[in-house]
Amino acid sequence: MLKLNALIEGIYNCAVDESTWSATLKECSKLLGISATVIVPTNPKEQELSISSLDTNWHVAMFHDYFHTADPYCRLDPYNEFFENKINVVGDFCDADFVSDAEVARSTFYQEFLKKYEWGRTNVFIHQDPFSVAVKISTQRHFGKRNETEEERQIRNILSRHICRSLTLSVGNRQASLIEDGFAGLCQNLTCGAALLRNDTKVLMMNDKFKSLIGDAFTYTDGRLSFANRHNTSSLHSLITSVLLADSEMPDDGIICVNCTTNTKTLLKILKLPHIGSRGSSINRQSAVLLLTNRPGDTPADVSNALRIWGLTQSEVRLARYIGAGTPPKIAAEFIGISEQYARTLLKEIFRKLNVNSQSQLATFMGTLSPMGTRSNRPLPANRTIAASP
Repeated sequence: MLKLNALIEGIYNCAVDESTWSATLKECSKLLGISATVIVPTNPKEQELSISSLDTNWHVAMFHDYFHTADPYCRLDPYNEFFENKINVVGDFCDADFVSDAEVARSTFYQEFLKKYEWGRTNVFIHQDPFSVAVKISTQRHFGKRNETEEERQIRNILSRHICRSLTLSVGNRQASLIEDGFAGLCQNLTCGAALLRNDTKVLMMNDKFKSLIGDAFTYTDGRLSFANRHNTSSLHSLITSVLLADSEMPDDGIICVNCTTNTKTLLKILKLPHIGSRGSSINRQSAVLLLTNRPGDTPADVSNALRIWGLTQSEVRLARYIGAGTPPKIAAEFIGISEQYARTLLKEIFRKLNVNSQSQLATFMGTLSPMGTRSNRPLPANRTIAASP
């Protein structure tokens, strides 16, 4: 029993460290007194779930010769026509229930297969969950050995169920990592400052733009954020809590003006992310909080490639970026090096191609494109007044 419990613990450790699967399956085979333990995904495309207790060379050969070809184990093979689209085929199976000793003796496939791998009878545990994993756990007994006893079958079923649960956790961890990495990458590429916080205000990540505000708009101590300027009317912690609890005193849009230590102002938007469960208090059901910041002078995203896709020429793209950032046509023309009259002609063409009717609509359109743009290290020249010619 101690060995079984230790092995079950090792099975669940595989959900965290997938590199230990092969060694753990070898321990399963040793405990069961069998030749090999093999995990075969019911979907051939999920090759990452093809795991066995065999050494690498034997593992590759075995999957090619046996599990990926038609064979007399028709009712146990996920790649066989019998098994196809039968999601109700689940549970524990023994090949002796489908293939007799006489059939094995006169089957060329079995004779060649058994001689090559020195394997005997097989037992299969089939698990199919459309929302997690669908696998066949095959245990191969030694050649010429008896079938398993009822006690051995119970132990194998216990191990098989724990293997399936561990695989489900492993796949879940992998998906969570993809989501986490993808979300972090998305925040890093935002043109505004972004910080992801737990519902207890502990910081999970900040993008570079948000980090640049530390010391001016925010302080960062012991993994938590607070306002750097004490003259702000409310603390950041109380504002976040208000948003989490949907406090009626908070503005509906969740936007706050933050006073900075340099006598400038920064806009802060607090977003409550969807909850991931239905138990506990309303604040504990929230998975995270997203803080977004923006202040005058921030470098706009470079959406040149997106504008070219809409059919704008290089000159039109340059002009659209200036006008979209609020630069008057006369000053934008001066920056680009064209006449004001030509700039207004280009602007009409830009309006036509982008289906907008005014400079304010163009600015709004450029704002919606910003998530598709790239962060630019070259800010647009600041607005300035062009002196009248004498």
